[in-house]
Order: sequence, then structure tokens, then C-alpha cells
Amino acid sequence: MAAPPLPLSGDPSAWVTVGQVVRAHGLLGEVSVEPLTDFPGRFASGASLLVRRGGLGTGTLRVVSARPHKGRLLVLFEGVVGPDAAEELRGVDLCVRPDDLPIRPDDYFFHWELDGFEVRDRAGTLLGTAGELGEAGGLPLLTVRTAGGDREVPFRYPILVSIDRLARTIVLDPPRGLLD
Repeated sequence: MAAPPLPLSGDPSAWVTVGQVVRAHGLLGEVSVEPLTDFPGRFASGASLLVRRGGLGTGTLRVVSARPHKGRLLVLFEGVVGPDAAEELRGVDLCVRPDDLPIRPDDYFFHWELDGFEVRDRAGTLLGTAGELGEAGGLPLLTVRTAGGDREVPFRYPILVSIDRLARTIVLDPPRGLLD
């Protein structure tokens, strides 16, 4: 059974981007999507996604089919027929509401959840505040807003010690000089 369309409610800037349309693909209306989620079920047949363009919510799209292709997904949406209609979707963000969270392991965090967490060292000293979680060369990097400016810190063990969701705290064990 297909999912009902999502209502266009809430602030589109708060929506969570799960993919971005890169370009049209072929003659049937498929689009090449860069997936930005660890949950491929977001693109399952029947799933509805919010569409954001230029910061504005512009509608919803229902997935007819999705298949992997060269590190991306080729997605066919209901009502998108032909290459011209597919090309009109170039550059749009495919989103879900922040409360539309999939089931996840206890130790899994969404990148946007960490923004604003206090960052402390093992001794409890405040190092700064967590900002954006990005990636460089396959390495996850956490931006830590320190008194001396933003610093990028490898976000993996052994530097990452722990994350406490309830206390909104990240504990790091950075090597000397990393946050200077």
C-alpha cells in the first residue's frame, strides 16, 4: 500500500534532507539522486518525500521505484514523465520532517542532532560547542566552535570517547594542539 502524501507543514528549513536530485536520467522520467541518508528505505516504492527548492517547500513526490546506479540512485517519481519533467527536478532537495525518524540503533546519531552539544575533554573541561558534522576523504569531521574559532576534529575513535544524548554532551580525547 502506498504512503499518503506528506502535508507541507512546518518550516522547510527544519526539514531533513535525505537526497538531492542531480540530473535527469534517460527518457522515462527517472532522476539521478545523491542519497544523503544511511536509511535506503527512504526511497522505497510508495515513500513520500517533501520537495524543497531554494529554501522553500514546493510539494511532495511519491517514489514509484528506485535502483542503485554508479554510487547514486535512479528514482522514478509518480507523475514525473519524460526527460523534460525529470530535468525540472534538477537541484531540488528531497526531505522528510525532523520527527519522521526511522528506527535506529541506540548509538546512532543523525548529524543534525549533534549541533549545539557541549564538547568536553575527558577531565570535563569545556572545549566548545558542536557544529556541523561533515566528511573529508571518507573521514567524518566534527566542527567544534571554540573560543579561538571553529576547528575540525576527526569524529571517530579514539578521539571520540562518548556521546550522551540526554546531557547533550560529546566527550573527546583530542591530541595536543588539535584544538589550538
